[in-house]
Amino acid sequence: MGVPVSILLPLAGVLVGATAQYLFNRATDRHKRFHSERTAAYVDLVEAIAAVSIATQTGDGTSVASGRSAFAAAPARIAIYGSPAVVDELERFVEQGANLAIEGAQGAFLGALMMMRRETKAGIARSSALAALVYGQKR
Repeated sequence: MGVPVSILLPLAGVLVGATAQYLFNRATDRHKRFHSERTAAYVDLVEAIAAVSIATQTGDGTSVASGRSAFAAAPARIAIYGSPAVVDELERFVEQGANLAIEGAQGAFLGALMMMRRETKAGIARSSALAALVYGQKR
C-alpha cells in the first residue's frame, strides 16, 4: 500500500521551497559579506591616505609613520575586493607618485574616491568637498 499523492506533493513542495530559500539566503549573505569587505577596504585606504596627508601638513612625524603603515596594508585589500574601475584609478594615483602634494595624483585619487562612492551607493559629492575632507585643503 503506497503513500497517497495528496500527502507527498505538499511535502515535496515544502522541501523544494526550503531548499530554494536556503540557497537564495546563502547567495545573498555572500554578496553582503563581499560588499562589506569592499567598503571596509575602501574606508581603510581613504583613512590611511588622509592620515598621512594631514599629518604631513601638520609636521607630525609619528602620525605620518602610523599612516604610512596603515597605507601599506590597505592596497592589498583593494587588490582583492576592489572593483576594476577603482583599481584602475588607484593605478593612476600610483603612477602619478602616490603623493597628494602632486596635483596629478590628487586628481587620480579623487577619481578613485568618486568611483568608491558610486559603488557603495554613497551618491555624488563635489571633488572640492572631498578634497577638503580627505586631505584638508581646497582643490
